[in-house]
Amino acid sequence: MDNAELSGSFGRRFFNWKILAVALLATLVFALVFSNNAKPNDANDFLNSTDDMVRMVIVRDWLAGQSWFDPILHRLGFEPGTVMHWSRLVDLPIGLLISIGHFFGFESGERFAAAVWPLATFVLALTGLLTGVRHTSGSDNVIPSLIIGGFALWTWGSFEAGAIDHHNIQTALAIWVVALVLPWGNAIVNFRMAGIVMAILLAIGLESLPIVIAGALAILLRLVVERDTLYDAVRQFGLSLAVTITLLFFALIGPQNYAQTYCDSLSLFHLVCAGAGGVLLYSIMHPRVRAILPMPFFTAPAIAGVVIIAIALVYFPNCLADPVAGIDPVLRHFWLDAIIEAQNVFKIIALDPWLLVFQHAITVIAFGALIWMLLKSEQRLIAGVLLIFLTVTTAVTLFQIRGILQSVAVAGFALSNIVTKFMEGTGKEKPILGITALVICCNEFWKYFVITLLTLLEVNPGPLMNQSAFKIEVICRTPEDLKTLNAEKPGFIAAANGLGAWLLYSTHHRILAGPYHRNGEGNLASVNIMIGSEEQAHKIMREGGVTLFAACPQFVDEEQILREVPNGFLGQLLAGKTPDWLEPVESTMDKPLKLWRVR
Repeated sequence: MDNAELSGSFGRRFFNWKILAVALLATLVFALVFSNNAKPNDANDFLNSTDDMVRMVIVRDWLAGQSWFDPILHRLGFEPGTVMHWSRLVDLPIGLLISIGHFFGFESGERFAAAVWPLATFVLALTGLLTGVRHTSGSDNVIPSLIIGGFALWTWGSFEAGAIDHHNIQTALAIWVVALVLPWGNAIVNFRMAGIVMAILLAIGLESLPIVIAGALAILLRLVVERDTLYDAVRQFGLSLAVTITLLFFALIGPQNYAQTYCDSLSLFHLVCAGAGGVLLYSIMHPRVRAILPMPFFTAPAIAGVVIIAIALVYFPNCLADPVAGIDPVLRHFWLDAIIEAQNVFKIIALDPWLLVFQHAITVIAFGALIWMLLKSEQRLIAGVLLIFLTVTTAVTLFQIRGILQSVAVAGFALSNIVTKFMEGTGKEKPILGITALVICCNEFWKYFVITLLTLLEVNPGPLMNQSAFKIEVICRTPEDLKTLNAEKPGFIAAANGLGAWLLYSTHHRILAGPYHRNGEGNLASVNIMIGSEEQAHKIMREGGVTLFAACPQFVDEEQILREVPNGFLGQLLAGKTPDWLEPVESTMDKPLKLWRVR
């Protein structure tokens, strides 16, 4: 093979440097032009959300010497802490970037990591998008992918500097799953890679399960359509999935936790179901086994699926149940029901229907275009695969709006492919139509369309479209508040659930409550302190060893409590009825964040 053939045309091979170069350049443009430079007015303003703050706390603890196999966030909740469901797979690159930042003398290694990691994952996502679209459309035109797919990925903020939780890497790997199971190239190589990526996604977190399910269904569709040409590729998929999930299990889980079953993080459940499923798929697809099965292209994967579902039902029934069924009704009301990203589409319609138009416009367009492709185009298999991914991810979004990150990314992938082919044909002959297709399939267009329409109609945006509604969240997170908190000796703070992440990240104190379901006992205790009687609050704090109580009446968590339970302990305290077992920190009494010492 000569050098010319090695270099190849753009996208001829599985991956080449031109795709990476385009992705890097596009990432630089997005970062420089579209990043939101308006940061919250608090003492630590380079992280975007509570999840980003807690991720940084976990990485700090690991770099400070906490065991790789110790998943406990020791300063959250009652002793001995909260077993977190986040993966060390995400901690590792962030920790390495922090160390690199320190090595090269940056003022803050954490700031360096928080800037580089999201952009690195955006490069990964764009590379997968460009690779998949190039191979399935047969075009070198990257403009539709960068405009449609790029904005579909960027709009939701997961790739902006400061986003270090796990949503960006999950979305980037989800794009690669879509690209790898589409019909192009060497199916054996692609499916083997798909098995590896799906195992990594499972190891990162349960939120990726829909993409893994969609990927498996897409592979089944291809097997039914292509049959004999795909048996070996499907076997390799099963083998790579089983081997990778096994390696990840032993690399990430300590021996003391081998027998533990967690549904929302890598555990015995994932090892048994994904590992056994992969091995069974590899075995049952063997030529000698296939020979005795009727319609092996369907019955073989069906048998594997039935066996795995049976194993899950018998040995891991809790993982097939409602994940929030066990949450206390009080905690559900005062916490879970107030988390917008955990709400279904019907609640979003009631709260802010205009936001829904912006969120789902390109998803609706993608559904229409893919159905048209399925009925009219010669690329029916590509349309069918993309429809599977879009249907599964959109269904998740209808159940919990947080799924928008992946459903819109998949819609952007599908429309990038469709518009690329359109611009190669009709778009060349009628460029106005090509540009129009490019614009109406771009997520950013619909954002400004909704804003402009609201302005013209003189309609006030709902609370979710109105970004100023979120500024209240930083009102008790000022440098002055931080100075006051850190002047107190290390203790145990009872405060609103939503303040917990910032308190963990910014202070040296232990925190009773934080917005994580694994800390259900601490979160419920925090709510019961504020809504209960003085005696109940005193008992909880005394028995739990709480040394400080913090209140921020303008914070969204406490606003709800004061509105619904005005005569609870929090309401009485803010009305000036201070019990003798609390000592006010006088300098805070006229500040938004008020602090009391527990005697």
